[in-house]
Amino acid sequence: MIKNILTKDFVLTKVKCSDWKSAIHAGSAPLLEQGYIEEQYVEAILKNFEDMGTYMVIAPGVVLSHARPENGVKKMGMSIINLDEGINFGHQTNDPVYLVITLAASDNTSHLDLLKELMGILMDETKLETLKFEKEQDKLLALFNSNKTGKEEM
Repeated sequence: MIKNILTKDFVLTKVKCSDWKSAIHAGSAPLLEQGYIEEQYVEAILKNFEDMGTYMVIAPGVVLSHARPENGVKKMGMSIINLDEGINFGHQTNDPVYLVITLAASDNTSHLDLLKELMGILMDETKLETLKFEKEQDKLLALFNSNKTGKEEM
């Protein structure tokens, strides 16, 4: 599932950002440009951070930014960007962030398999380090295209 969603348009490397807000904007940009989300979705993500703190910084160096489907999701999608330099989001233990994953879920359940597959990748320390620091887009895409979820592909 993930390899069908994370195409070249949605995976960016070496993105330069000045602060956490610009990192959220940069992570959302591919989804916005491709018509998966509306600008209000990005604003909802920023508001979530301001209202609820840094709970979206889910692991050392990783933020999974998202908001509610009704905040402007047109189509389920996801983007992944790694940053040129780490950005502090204000998380006590998981800063600085190097990897911004933006999830656009079109409802409350259809994205769960996608998240399960993503978590399997993030739990693999080698793959996580590749996601955070690899500067060649093709190598990042290859990581998703080669991901095995326990089912052999025919």
